[in-house]
Amino acid sequence: MALEYFIGKRWFEYLVGDLDEEYKSRIARGKSYANNNRILDIKFNGNKVIALVKGSGSSSYKVNLEFPIFKDEEIAKITKIFEDKQSELLKIPSSILPQGLYDDLTNSEVELFQNMESEGMFFDCNCYDSKWSLICKHIFAVLFVISEEINKKPILIFTIRNFDLSDN
Repeated sequence: MALEYFIGKRWFEYLVGDLDEEYKSRIARGKSYANNNRILDIKFNGNKVIALVKGSGSSSYKVNLEFPIFKDEEIAKITKIFEDKQSELLKIPSSILPQGLYDDLTNSEVELFQNMESEGMFFDCNCYDSKWSLICKHIFAVLFVISEEINKKPILIFTIRNFDLSDN
């Protein structure tokens, strides 16, 4: 069994799961922005993501995200598990994160998912709303797009935590 097509959704739900009610409408607006192709550009660079989001008017907004990197002890555990699961790793490029691999990682206390309050998590947008709210709809839109990308390419869960599978 594989976590095919659900891993990005699971990642997003864990990420925003502990947020206050005040963010519900921003999450919904962010999803609408993502579904209406308002993400004009998105670039991944290790654990950093930079995106350009089209606002409701003529303006576009720059979103910067930074995800926590894996701790050294997590990297050691991931590397060991990957060495033991070479055949399952071959399934990752085909949009499948094997359940056994996921289970081994979580059982080894590797935190694949973070929440918005995780140490090392950073998000910023240059929109007007972000002056009053910690997380605006543009940030949520980018997070939705990232979750869809994770659904297509589960390896991104490791990449945005600054762990490159090709190095291991």
